[in-house]
Amino acid sequence: MSVWNRLRNRLWRPAPHADTSAEAVQQRDMTLMLKQLAREAAPARLGPGSTLSGQGLIVFDLETTGLDTRRDEVLSVGAVTLDNQAICLGDTFSRILATPTALDPDNQLIHGLTRHDLEHGTPPQQALVDLLRYASGRVWLAYHAEFDRRMLRRAMMQWLGIRFDPAPLDLAELAPMLCPGMVAPADGLDGWLHAFKIDVCARHDAAVDAMVTAELALILLTRARQQGYENWGQLNQARQRWRRQQLHPDGPMG
Repeated sequence: MSVWNRLRNRLWRPAPHADTSAEAVQQRDMTLMLKQLAREAAPARLGPGSTLSGQGLIVFDLETTGLDTRRDEVLSVGAVTLDNQAICLGDTFSRILATPTALDPDNQLIHGLTRHDLEHGTPPQQALVDLLRYASGRVWLAYHAEFDRRMLRRAMMQWLGIRFDPAPLDLAELAPMLCPGMVAPADGLDGWLHAFKIDVCARHDAAVDAMVTAELALILLTRARQQGYENWGQLNQARQRWRRQQLHPDGPMG
């Protein structure tokens, strides 16, 4: 039986009238299975063997209670997979986490989630395990990826007690690197969507934002191939050089 099936059968379903020692054993076994699942779901390495056209990708987005990565919490997760240079429309991911966290009225105007939505959501542990299974072995992408990275890492520790780092590549860096001068930095994701005429039915919904970000990713990957990048290792090294140049414009590029 796979780790996933064992987790699904046992996750957060303690045996009735279990004594303390049995609960401790169950918790230990659960922790071991979660750690194994995290290892199996580790993101693909960005090496020369991972070609831009052949490597499976996941584009993800989070809605959160705020922008403080130390205190705010994840409310929902949306993700889209890309394979063979196309969006897998029949294989998307969307979960609202059933968390007891308080909702700030001002922030609610952005993400639109209500207490009713959270009460009828998926238990956070189950939602995050589902995400690990969904994204297993893929390259992770996001827009303003460092924020989503930190929030997801903290959620994995908070709800599952495991260390997991999706190590996403940031499309907010790849876009201006591959298309310099096309969009003002202050215009953000909306500026890139407008520049490439990507239709958006709504924003600040995790699933919708993941979908439009995936469309942007496809365009940027086409640009990358046109510019001679063949694999994720080359593209990531170029991104790192570009980032250093933005931080130290008068320094060497190497």
